[in-house]
Amino acid sequence: MKTMFKSQELWDLVEKGFVDPNPAQPNQQLWDTWKKDAKALFLIQSALDDDLFSRIASASTSNQAWEILKKEYLGDKKKVWILLWRSCTDVVQVMVITFRLHKLVWSIWRLALDPLRMA
Repeated sequence: MKTMFKSQELWDLVEKGFVDPNPAQPNQQLWDTWKKDAKALFLIQSALDDDLFSRIASASTSNQAWEILKKEYLGDKKKVWILLWRSCTDVVQVMVITFRLHKLVWSIWRLALDPLRMA
């Protein structure tokens, strides 16, 4: 995601945040900063599944959302390993299902082409 933010010139805003004075009459620069921050927050939110989204739903700025995610995943190495382990086990499960399906299709194909059955 960092690369995406850099390509959109949003990384500094996401990483450092900004001071929002919340004036009665915001100037054009503040409007532009608000728009950029909303864009960055949207990019973060749209990249997450429902479970992760619920963790950052209360964030009102991209920096707040980013800090929550950093704390959640970079702060605790055990959680990172758990996520990696889950990903690996999902891949293994798909491989096992694919292997079983392949064996089943092969068995059916062999029965269909069995010379004794064709006679």
